[in-house]
Amino acid sequence: HALDADNQLDERWERSAAYQLLSSGCTPSEHPEHPDSFLGTTDRGLGPLRCALALRDAYAGALGEGPLPLTTHADDFAGCIDYVWVGGAAGEAEESHAPASGLRACIVPATVLRVLEMPYQVGAPHAFGKIPDARWPSDHLAIGAVIHIPVPT
Repeated sequence: HALDADNQLDERWERSAAYQLLSSGCTPSEHPEHPDSFLGTTDRGLGPLRCALALRDAYAGALGEGPLPLTTHADDFAGCIDYVWVGGAAGEAEESHAPASGLRACIVPATVLRVLEMPYQVGAPHAFGKIPDARWPSDHLAIGAVIHIPVPT
């Protein structure tokens, strides 16, 4: 996430290419982090990036609307780059298949029971100061979740 002149999170970077790929299964060619965008053209023809895994962000919707806005805040960057990924939606286990590799994986849906709170108001992440500092010795905030993973039958 880039910070704008008012030290606010730039909404264009709300969802990284990696986040979009893992949470929705696709990153469109137009995304600013897609390899096609590095040349300023889609001439390379990679097209949308796709992922067959059905994953979801344990924090998405847990503390507020959408994913966490912030897990790091440096001089020139602030955003969420740390995640807890869990198996897809509640319900039946899904078999995922990646045709190019021939690999198969069983994705077991997990239930997020609770997540670690953040040291800032989720609706006002810009108010959280830069880290590391005397109180927060790391450049990443700790995240965590208590997750129930059912035993497949």
